[in-house]
Amino acid sequence: MILKREVKVRRGSQEGIDSGGAVGPLARRLWPICLLVVFLLTFLSHARSINYPFSDFDDPVFVSEVTGYRGLGPANIAWDFTTVKGGHYQPLTYLSYGIDYVLWGKGEGAEGEAALNPTAFHFTNVFLHALNAVLVALLARRLVSIATSARSGEGFTITAATTAALVFGLHPLRVESVAWITERRDVLSGLFLLSATLAYLNYARPAQVATGNGASPDTRPPFRLRPYVLALFLLLLSLLSKAWGMSFFVVILILDMYPLARLPALPWMWRGRHASMLLEKIPFAILGIIAAAAAAYAQGQSRGTVRTLEEWGIAQRAAQTVYGLVFYVWKTVWPTSLAPLYELRTDTSPTEPRFLAAFAVVAAATILIVAFRRKAPALAAVGVCYVVLVSPVLGILQSGIQLVADRYSYIACIPWALLAGWAIARLAIKVAPRPDRALRSSTSSRIGVATLRPVVLALTGVALLALAAASWTQTQYWKSSVALFGRSIDAGWDGPLARVYLGRGLEKLGRFDEAKLHYQKGIESGDPEGNAAFHLANILRDSGDFAGAERMYNDALTRRSDQVPVYLGLGILYLKQDRYAEAVRAFRGAVDEFEKPGRAPDPKLDGVAYLNLAGAMDMGGDLLGSRDFLVKATKYPLTKAEAERILKITDEELRATGQR
Repeated sequence: MILKREVKVRRGSQEGIDSGGAVGPLARRLWPICLLVVFLLTFLSHARSINYPFSDFDDPVFVSEVTGYRGLGPANIAWDFTTVKGGHYQPLTYLSYGIDYVLWGKGEGAEGEAALNPTAFHFTNVFLHALNAVLVALLARRLVSIATSARSGEGFTITAATTAALVFGLHPLRVESVAWITERRDVLSGLFLLSATLAYLNYARPAQVATGNGASPDTRPPFRLRPYVLALFLLLLSLLSKAWGMSFFVVILILDMYPLARLPALPWMWRGRHASMLLEKIPFAILGIIAAAAAAYAQGQSRGTVRTLEEWGIAQRAAQTVYGLVFYVWKTVWPTSLAPLYELRTDTSPTEPRFLAAFAVVAAATILIVAFRRKAPALAAVGVCYVVLVSPVLGILQSGIQLVADRYSYIACIPWALLAGWAIARLAIKVAPRPDRALRSSTSSRIGVATLRPVVLALTGVALLALAAASWTQTQYWKSSVALFGRSIDAGWDGPLARVYLGRGLEKLGRFDEAKLHYQKGIESGDPEGNAAFHLANILRDSGDFAGAERMYNDALTRRSDQVPVYLGLGILYLKQDRYAEAVRAFRGAVDEFEKPGRAPDPKLDGVAYLNLAGAMDMGGDLLGSRDFLVKATKYPLTKAEAERILKITDEELRATGQR
């Protein structure tokens, strides 16, 4: 009789786990409503960006000035899968842009950049993020149901899952990935990565028993091909959107230890019977390694993307790594002073107080997690998953201009949202105690908890509303470059690049005097790449301050890695002063830089150096030399029509003078 009852309890527990928790009348009515609420609240909290234009912050490089993805024909798809523009391999992200463009991303009767409808691209970003929040809810319900086994009821799992999803979806740290069209890769890769995790959980049935005493060493789930292959396929789609999921095989290994209990929590306790569970991770690991290699190749094709050890040493990388580990958790807990650009300054020292404090926090957190790994396995699993997910973007292989970035928290901080949902539900919802602990709970403690529950729920509601309001506010900064980079400076992250971006935004509005001030402040704060000097030179040249402009151009030439625009600007300055010989030398410098091997194509400059050099040589009286460079300029779409027009005139002049 006892045996029969135990079997019945185990079977009921397993069925509850496999279905994602108990499915009673309450769940059938309430759960779909909760998912709808999660979707709508997440969508509305970020919907402000839908009517915004393209951002000047990388959107021209990846979207608004790019034509290869515009369509769904064979040529467009081939371009999607072969380009590594800007140091990123993201074919499915470009394919999603192409779908937006074909369906409703084109303007009426416009060409080029003007033909794009940014509303379509923004809407897709917000929609995908809202879907991701729903997937987080499904994932949270599944994991909480597994972790708490038969003791969790419908109210507990639904509360935990809904709260976790809202913490993820409404949090202002998500704004950068959602409001920035360039970061479509975050929300799209996240969609497939969350789906892959759910598929894996459907494959890897937990080896738990109803008593909650841990895994049964003889209980191993049968291999189920369909969900396993589906998980692999969804991971592949995620990696083709962004290479972030390269460490997914480690994440599912952690899930096998907790809460699935398919593997012992300590690797040295793994035995021969666990070999199959390790072997099944190999295909996931292979996909991750290939994605990592593809990402490294893509970054290698974009000059200046990755910093060398000479530029950014080991001590600096270690400081950046521990700072990032603390930064994303701290901003999850206290999301204030968020900025679009946390500029990585060249004068950063690893002995700064903020880095030393980060080392101390990481050390203390590591000791705490290790000490309580048995009593709080969920905390240990969440902490390790977080480190695994965020490690590719911590700065060990530094890429880009940022010390940290809000977008790097998009996937990495999902484990913390899951833990927050579980903790809040644990405080707010009554859970059946384990049999061996039932007699220990006193009446007074039960009364105290019951009194606390409404307070916890009320505070949670206030906190979620605060997160939604913060996201709504944070989104408004993405309406223009002036608002965006003004926010960076106001948030305490001043630097030469922030000043340059702000100055360029002001130039577009015709506010040249204000732009000059910001460029000058950028120069004063270091300007290691010479960008502020270059843009200030352009304003000075156009305002008639030729001496000041020449000084700034020459200053930029000593520091700027991409010197083609600087030589072009200097050549135009000399033409304005009728200094033709010097203009020819400047434009020849632009041609030499343009022809250097490995230089990435630039649709805004391709052929311009040839055309300008031809014009300067013509003004200087060298018609034959001018013709040679006009011919070269005809080979580029940007300069083809103008070069052919001038070439026809030049040939007529050469024939008239008997030189041809």
